[in-house]
Order: sequence, then C-alpha cells, then structure tokens
Amino acid sequence: ECFECHPECERIEGGVTCNGSGADTCTRCAHYRDGPHCV
Repeated sequence: ECFECHPECERIEGGVTCNGSGADTCTRCAHYRDGPHCV
C-alpha cells in the first residue's frame, strides 16, 4: 500500500519513512517532535 507521508516526516531512502499520512506516523521527524507528532 502506498500513501504520501506527512511533510514533517524525514525522508528515509530505502527505508520506511512513515506508516500513515499523519504527522504522528513518521519514523523520524524532519524537524522536531512534540509528543507523538512531528512539527
């Protein structure tokens, strides 16, 4: 299944960037994490 990751997720080449489209489903954040959400 393919879906677009939230823009605040850090892109991981060759790995899993996220497991959903929300800011709380990122593997790693591009900037900062506020609780479960990337901001």
